[in-house]
Amino acid sequence: MIFHSRSEAASKLGVKYDTLRKAIGDERLKEPPSPQTITTKSSRSIVDTEAAGGLGTACTRTEERIDDYWVNDAVGRPFSAVEKTVDPGMLKTLEEDIIPRLLRDVPEQPGLEKLKENPYLSRLILVFDREGYSPAFFKRMWKTYRISCITYHTFPDDAWPEEWFVEQQVTMPRGETVALRLAEMGS
Repeated sequence: MIFHSRSEAASKLGVKYDTLRKAIGDERLKEPPSPQTITTKSSRSIVDTEAAGGLGTACTRTEERIDDYWVNDAVGRPFSAVEKTVDPGMLKTLEEDIIPRLLRDVPEQPGLEKLKENPYLSRLILVFDREGYSPAFFKRMWKTYRISCITYHTFPDDAWPEEWFVEQQVTMPRGETVALRLAEMGS
């Protein structure tokens, strides 16, 4: 069997990469399992630790490794931190440790009535780096908790046309209003 990357498959099918990615993320298309062993940062850390046994390197025992996940508010002030001895990865830490705490502790979340009135209103918005990129995770967060997720686009295509962007007045967390050029993609 021949395996192609998503971008190669999109090119061969004559569709935009983003269209293919969204179809897979929405589970309208199934992606065959990769023939390669896929690793995460966490699983590589464990493999690296075990491989370094007896080599005299510093802090290679997984039980001694500690990773911190810091949670900040909208203006960058620390809200909480989660410490993990063996890091299971960002998505697992978000789901098991951070999101339950945010749902419990973040003040002024919209109530069920407001969420019913506005189908686009988020209870919370999570912003994180590319390690958290997972359309299936994004979908689960929205359907389960009405949490929006913002992260980097891991495989961007060409830049979006300038005419897609419209200047909008946006109120920032500290109350100031700024003009931003935004493009709404409906996803």
